[in-house]
Amino acid sequence: MNNKLKLLFSILLIALCLTACSNNLASKNEFKNDFVGSPKPSLDQSQVISADNKKYIGKSIFLEIDESNISKSPDGINEQATEEAYEDKNILENKKLVKVEVSGDKNKFQVPGLILTPNSPLVFTLEKDSGFDLNKGDTITFQFEKYPSEIIEEQSLLVGLIKDDDIIYSDIFKNISDNFEYQIESTGVYYLFVESFSSDYLSLYDSEIQIERAK
Repeated sequence: MNNKLKLLFSILLIALCLTACSNNLASKNEFKNDFVGSPKPSLDQSQVISADNKKYIGKSIFLEIDESNISKSPDGINEQATEEAYEDKNILENKKLVKVEVSGDKNKFQVPGLILTPNSPLVFTLEKDSGFDLNKGDTITFQFEKYPSEIIEEQSLLVGLIKDDDIIYSDIFKNISDNFEYQIESTGVYYLFVESFSSDYLSLYDSEIQIERAK
């Protein structure tokens, strides 16, 4: 009789252990499904600030999470690696390039407020996607001010010039407000562009492009 009780007790103990292991495994799988993933950014490309997107100014890029798009752990942006990559003149290829038309006369142009997302350069154009006609000796200046970020103290902004589909000059700015300035070395059609090197939304107030013609 004692042997039968011992056998029954052993069977019950094994059953309890198997149940506990199964629950633990299920719990681990649930944890994995809940936390391993790459949330979809609320905005998928750079754009002009509007009533619809102004709520993202100064916010994290993952303000809203679309759980249906979870696939892998999110990665930050390595600013140094990104800066080094800009030695490649074709670095704008395969990116979400956005065009924004600016208004003004031939020497002063108004740029609307912008909200920039990583990997989405924004190019300033004139009417019909035309660029700026600049002569040797002309100086082009882009004056800007960033909205403060609620996430980090400094955000890096790349500003550059494109001519004949190549980046001829670019610089990175971490100050809250600054000027990009470049004196033209050869006559041609130029495009000014900006790109965020921040892992969160980088927003700019209305800004201005000025051209000082060579005398």
